[in-house]
Amino acid sequence: MEEPEWLTERQVREVWPGVRWVHGTALAHNVRSRSETWNTTTGMAGKVYYHAGDVRRAAPQVAAGPPLNAPSQIPCCLAIVLVIAGLIALVLCLVDDTGAGPSVFVR
Repeated sequence: MEEPEWLTERQVREVWPGVRWVHGTALAHNVRSRSETWNTTTGMAGKVYYHAGDVRRAAPQVAAGPPLNAPSQIPCCLAIVLVIAGLIALVLCLVDDTGAGPSVFVR
């Protein structure tokens, strides 16, 4: 059977067991990659392929080094929440300072 020239992420995981972030690890070890994209009914879809020779060349280095972790999405989400909370607090302060809030009449 002929060896493939390009590997999918699933195939790379077989060569690099224990690697959770394949794309970042491939970039760190100068593994060539190519991508294919296509239109679907819900938008764009795509797949990334990695050069088989480069994956095999980098396998000993990947096995010897600590695994790379994917970047966390939490700081970005936290920043968005803080900006929204700040805007709400600003609006509440402005409404309170101008007296534009509802008036209550007591007899």
